[in-house]
Amino acid sequence: MRLDAAWLGTIHSFCKRVLTEHFYLVGLDPRFGILDPDQQKLIRAQAMTTVIETAWRDETLSGAMRELFNGRQLRGRRNTFPDIMLGLTEFLDSVPDRNAFYRSASQLAGDSLVGLHLDYLRRQLCLCRDMAAYAQHLDRTIAGGKYLTEYIETILQTLTQCLSAVQRKDLAATADIIRAGVFKNALGQQKT
Repeated sequence: MRLDAAWLGTIHSFCKRVLTEHFYLVGLDPRFGILDPDQQKLIRAQAMTTVIETAWRDETLSGAMRELFNGRQLRGRRNTFPDIMLGLTEFLDSVPDRNAFYRSASQLAGDSLVGLHLDYLRRQLCLCRDMAAYAQHLDRTIAGGKYLTEYIETILQTLTQCLSAVQRKDLAATADIIRAGVFKNALGQQKT
């Protein structure tokens, strides 16, 4: 056997050797090199910065960009949005079959994550309902129901509608009920 002629090594070293020996067949500059991990991160960060800056300047994207970055740190701390995005791209680069991953993630997002969101939303709505019912009880007990009982009843009815929509797994209806303004408009009401 001729072990000294065998090409042993990583897939990267094998590919580099093939390209180095046959660069002219694929139209590659013979001085090409392989980027080390730090160079890769730098180029990715520069590319992300360019993409983000270009999107900010695009009038059709600037509103969506403001919404995306609202409340997120862009600079100065660890775990900034660009850091998270670069970590995500590194993760996706390590996935052997991206299409299978996307299908799996899509199915998970469609099933399990929605279920988790619905459960969290249900628990928060129940907590709000219980707090409103207690506030109504206090208003009736302490103030004879003169101040907030009717207003709280409106909130309790709205929370019941929201909980019913969540039970039906209808997030759109839940959002519509909340958007209808019962909660935000009611704060301006005053009892005479």
